[in-house]
Amino acid sequence: MFGGVSLMMRSNFTCGVVNDDLCVRLGKDGYDEALELPDARPMDFTGKPMAGGVFVGPGGLADEAR
Repeated sequence: MFGGVSLMMRSNFTCGVVNDDLCVRLGKDGYDEALELPDARPMDFTGKPMAGGVFVGPGGLADEAR
């Protein structure tokens, strides 16, 4: 879909991995709160951020997940 591994549910993107980043589609409800977390930023593939989606870099993942 976007050059990485992704999980689809009912033909909709839910999460995936691109290079070293976790991509997560949260929807409008969790988006602003997620951007406050360490190493999270808007998901942007084309120059326009994807509504409700964030990238989380390696620094934003728990040690147990690495």
